[in-house]
Amino acid sequence: MIQELKQDNTMYLISCVRKMRQDNYFKDMEVLHYALTQAENEILNYIHQDSVPGRLENVWIDMTNDLLDKVKEQSVLAEKADADDFSVKSIKMGDTTIEKVSPYEMIQRMKQVPSSLERYKRQLNRFRKLL
Repeated sequence: MIQELKQDNTMYLISCVRKMRQDNYFKDMEVLHYALTQAENEILNYIHQDSVPGRLENVWIDMTNDLLDKVKEQSVLAEKADADDFSVKSIKMGDTTIEKVSPYEMIQRMKQVPSSLERYKRQLNRFRKLL
């Protein structure tokens, strides 16, 4: 029962993240789930609780979007990709080869992105347990 509620909440949060984003850069469900989990872990490590309180869901969604924005920014800078198609890794003209960025590569980029925790400390401090 608890696992089902957690899964429903995760799907709800992923749908919120998708609705807020206007691009199609992060279509893959695993990438969105990983970003959501990474933001959740940052929140839980900071507030020292077992689960994210309901009143922090908007902060959780915003942190996830910040993470996805930073990954997208890094990809654009690293690959100098065209603004219309960010998921293309490389294009060759002769014999037309188009290589797309895999979900694994997206997740690896997310691991390198610095935390945006500083921006949300005011909201998180309200729920923080001191050890």
